[in-house]
Amino acid sequence: MSNIPLTADPGDPTGRRFRFNPLGADQPLFRLPVTETVISHIAESTNVPDPIDLQLMARALKASLIDPTVPNDYGPDDSVVLLRPDADPTKPPVPIDAADICVCDLRDVTGGWAHETGVDADTIAIDPRLGRVVLGANITTPILATYHYGFSRPIGGGEYERDLDGASAAVQRTARGSEALQPHLDAIAGGGRLVIEDSLTYTETPVFTVNDVTGAGLAGLEVVITVRNGARPVIASGGAIVLDIGARGRLVLEGLVISGGELQIAAAPDEEPRELVLRHCTLVPGLRLNPDGSAVSAGAPSVSVANPFASITLEQCIVGPLQVDTDATVTLVDCMVDAGAAEKVAYEGIVTGRPGGDMTIRDSTVIGKLHVKRMVLASNVIFFSRLALGDGWMAPVWVERKQEGCVRFSFVPVGSLVPKRFRCVPDDAHPNVLPHFTSLRYGDPGYAQLRSATDLSIREGADDGGEMGVMHPLYQPQREANLRIRLDEFLRFGLHAGIFYVT
Repeated sequence: MSNIPLTADPGDPTGRRFRFNPLGADQPLFRLPVTETVISHIAESTNVPDPIDLQLMARALKASLIDPTVPNDYGPDDSVVLLRPDADPTKPPVPIDAADICVCDLRDVTGGWAHETGVDADTIAIDPRLGRVVLGANITTPILATYHYGFSRPIGGGEYERDLDGASAAVQRTARGSEALQPHLDAIAGGGRLVIEDSLTYTETPVFTVNDVTGAGLAGLEVVITVRNGARPVIASGGAIVLDIGARGRLVLEGLVISGGELQIAAAPDEEPRELVLRHCTLVPGLRLNPDGSAVSAGAPSVSVANPFASITLEQCIVGPLQVDTDATVTLVDCMVDAGAAEKVAYEGIVTGRPGGDMTIRDSTVIGKLHVKRMVLASNVIFFSRLALGDGWMAPVWVERKQEGCVRFSFVPVGSLVPKRFRCVPDDAHPNVLPHFTSLRYGDPGYAQLRSATDLSIREGADDGGEMGVMHPLYQPQREANLRIRLDEFLRFGLHAGIFYVT
């Protein structure tokens, strides 16, 4: 994350506690690895993208004040740096010197955070394990931060490289500096693109509009809201966000992190099609995060679609539950759908008790129950679902039209009502297997990642021998196999090698 303001702790009476994470939750900081310059060099901790160790960074920071060549993970081109905005807004922010930084334990204690009262007036304390900051009494805000966080693969909103949509649109707008988005959105409602150019937080509840086109033979309008490569803006909404997609319209949201409210498509008086495309977006599961990282409203929907003629496509997204009209259609590719618990509802109709629209899903993980009208195709998917005691649902994955569609190379819970299966588990050879995750809390580095304790029938059960679920495109079994072959081939006699996971 680059040049973003620190986020104030809402429960702080002193006004000195902050977090790096723009969503206001604890988040461990990760090292930006130093590239090895010679092939004979033996990798050290500085060459690996590990979580930053508090004690090691504290010692290294002190040593670097005596010997500047000592790597300490702090600085403009390093793992983390704090900055002050320049008096001239056209100039880049100025890094805060390492001599003004101390690294200390800021975990929760009775009455606040540990050691916060001992921070010198002219010093800034940081805790890389929790992503917390305490400002000394003489330190004035705003303070900006550049830091690195960990995740298994580039999905959801992030500063990774993407191919941006809408480059050929006739109307092009840009937004930056947390300015109001609504005037830009109104200006492109007749077709166009808005590019957000920074990683700041935009606190508003916008209405995304695509104008109607109803003339015979005329193509619909397309509106694209995207994000510059290397940026990760957060839209902090105060409630539900209306997607006013007109007849034949197409709305594309790309690269955004949205918290605070669900996306809503209302019913319309006509029978014209509408299309919503979400790419590389995060609709924060549970709408918002508590300071400890838990969801504020676990199980609350991220997307609500009441229009039966709508078509919804999600690609490389992290979202909460979906509520979709029975006659609409949904396609999920490389997605994480998280209801907060296996017993909660991840997918259903807009009306309680009714199934959600036809679904096509590939290379995805779903946490929660599903009630689907028709499963056109499910491939390489983990459906981590189960019924609660006294549950009124017929099955954890409940498909109404089982005579159509196919479920292949997927984990499907026992008792599910789905169409024809092919190479799914559990099966007769693997009757008791379950996926085991490193973490199911959004924001954790190991979120949605399968643990090595998971049975091979899941970890190598995809159609190409990879793992099922959202991490399938990483091809981790194949990468591990290649690594073991090279280790066996080149390891010096008498030594033994192992694979150790960072998260």
